[in-house]
Amino acid sequence: DTAGEERFSGLSSFYCRGASAAIIAYDITQGRSLQALHERHLQLLDASEPNCLVVVVGTKRDLVTNDSREIPSSAGERLALEQNEKKGRPRNSFKEKPFFETSSKTGENVEEVFDFILSTCLPLDDEETAKNSLRRTSGLNLEHKSSNSRNDAKKCC
Repeated sequence: DTAGEERFSGLSSFYCRGASAAIIAYDITQGRSLQALHERHLQLLDASEPNCLVVVVGTKRDLVTNDSREIPSSAGERLALEQNEKKGRPRNSFKEKPFFETSSKTGENVEEVFDFILSTCLPLDDEETAKNSLRRTSGLNLEHKSSNSRNDAKKCC
């Protein structure tokens, strides 16, 4: 997050490199925030993984009244589906749309955003899917015991 400041835009692609999921946000009470997202920030997704999940978040839901909303939720939904199609995730591949309207002040839908990302990118409820995940770690498998583990335990240092 570079707070949207143009002077930090050169650094932003560095932080997006290799991302498996991205949250792109705009202020639903300010039409120009969606325009800025299109003009300056969507290009950052080019540095992410080819199948990167893109979650679009409309912020400041707590401030919205019929008079103060400048961006309809349908615009955010459309953007989310378009960006995911560009990353190779078809519209019909989602159980729910990768779009949320949130409020940092009240906490509305904030947890749901992260639950959605985790359940989409890291489906641990299905062990076989989790084992065949696209992302592989380079760490050690601590559950796998080698055949020499009994002998190793008897040795000192």
